[in-house]
Formats: sequence, structure tokens, C-alpha cells
Amino acid sequence: MALSCSELNSQKEEEWLKSFKANTAKSKKLRESIEAITDRFHERLVSLQENVLPMHEINGRLQVKQKNIQRLIKTIDTTIQFYGRTSELESSIRDGNPGHDLETYLENMECLQQAIQFFESHPNYQNQTENMKLTLETGYSVLETEYKSVVQKNTIQADPVVVIESLDDQY
Repeated sequence: MALSCSELNSQKEEEWLKSFKANTAKSKKLRESIEAITDRFHERLVSLQENVLPMHEINGRLQVKQKNIQRLIKTIDTTIQFYGRTSELESSIRDGNPGHDLETYLENMECLQQAIQFFESHPNYQNQTENMKLTLETGYSVLETEYKSVVQKNTIQADPVVVIESLDDQY
């Protein structure tokens, strides 16, 4: 049995049509699977946005609060250090003698000056500075007295008559 050319073409077209229908069915199944996957992905993405976005906003606010707390703790630590050290500095300046250890005395006065500057820069502590300023002024007075004492100890008293007689006529 010999098939004619038109029957042969018809048979090829039928096979191609069957293959096309099978491929179309496979494509439809793949498209439906992909749509289902993207729908689930979209649902999960929406769920994540609903859950994560509020947590992200809360986290941002917590970070701001944490930075504020860290700044506050740093200020409190500095305040405690200055406040604790200030009473030591005030007593060492009031009771100290610059003639025995001038370097330490000057360091204590410098530290007290820094404490005064710190407390003046924070409005809540400005009332603390009055006593410190008085102590610093006392320290300056003690230094001035010590300076006069050192100058007097190392000064040789010259007799004015001898000094005048030793001058040339040119002066």
C-alpha cells in the first residue's frame, strides 16, 4: 500500500498537531506550576513584610534609644569620675603645699580647672562649680604666696648705700 503524498502530509500534520497539543498541555501545566510557585512566593513576601517591617521599625527606634542611653551613660561616667575626683582635688589643693611637690600641686589645679569646665558645660551641675572655683582661687593664692616665699629666700638683700657707691658716674 502506497500512501499518496497528500496522505503522507496529512499524517505528518496530524503527528505535528498531536505533538503540539501535548506540548501545549505540558506548557499549561508548567505555567500553572510556575503561577502557583509565584503566588506562594508573593504570599510569603507579603507575610514577611507584615512581620519584618514592624520589627525593623521597632529595631530602628531601639537603636536610637540605645545611642541615647550610651551617651547618657558616658556623661554619667564622666560626671562620676569628675565628681569623685573633685573632692580629692579640692582637699589636696586646700591642704597641699606647693613647696614640697609643685608638679603634683599644679596637676591637681589643672584637673580641678577641667572639672570646673566640665560642670559648667552641663547646666544641671553649674551649682557645683562655685566651691570648686573658690578652691581654685585659694590654690592660686597659695601658689602666689609660695612664689613670694621662694623669691624672698633666694634674694640677697643689698645695702642701698653700697649699691649707689659702686655705680659709675655714667649712670
